[in-house]
Amino acid sequence: MAWTYTESGPIDAPLLLFVHGGGVGGWMWDRQVEHFRHAHCLVPEWSEQDGTGEDELFTIEKSAEALIRLAERKSAGRPIVAVGFSLGAQIVMQMMSDRPDLLSGAMLGSGSIYPASLARPLVGPLISLFYSLMRSRKFAALQARSLYVPGEQFDTYYAHSLGISRAGLIRTVRESLGYRLPAGFAYSTARLLVTVGEEESGSMRRSARDLAQMRAGSELVVRPGIGHGFSLAQPEAFNALLARWLEEGGLLPRRGSGR
Repeated sequence: MAWTYTESGPIDAPLLLFVHGGGVGGWMWDRQVEHFRHAHCLVPEWSEQDGTGEDELFTIEKSAEALIRLAERKSAGRPIVAVGFSLGAQIVMQMMSDRPDLLSGAMLGSGSIYPASLARPLVGPLISLFYSLMRSRKFAALQARSLYVPGEQFDTYYAHSLGISRAGLIRTVRESLGYRLPAGFAYSTARLLVTVGEEESGSMRRSARDLAQMRAGSELVVRPGIGHGFSLAQPEAFNALLARWLEEGGLLPRRGSGR
């Protein structure tokens, strides 16, 4: 499967890899890229269109493989920190499991590690039934509000949603709902920060708690008053948290300081 990406910042700085969630694009990280312009920021993006062959179909495993190759090529031996949201967090978990020594740090936001066995078979019928409605501007506005998409990015979000095929949407949702944390995750050497919204589902909060407990020295942050979408809902607080965590771990120098 093919990925595109954008990059910015000094190429000799530590690499920050921002992996977006399903239903949104790399644009969700615009405020983070602006804030961390003293880092080398890499923002990959995939298409949720259905491919014409098996090799083009989206899977979390193939996505992790592609991003491992991309990160290795772009980092040139420098520290790599991956920041993932939702489905993007699951891809980062897979990267950590497949290559336990690759990442120096990982921030995992709202990533489920427990398969939703009962819900997964219903994904295809429900999306097929409501697909036309989901493409309406009014429905998109409701969805954008639940994801905390800012008003100035709504047109971008809506255009992105119109570009998602029915088959592509079904596949990515099934992938996320069926994801189970691989055993290899326990061997990752990455410093770990886990975040979740206080108003997210019980399963999502349990995933965050259990992820953090798997690794000694991990940090768990439960953001009060929000649901699914910390970086979009509270970008300033998100950036401050990530910056503090990176600086405390020696993963990124403070802005304005020497390298």
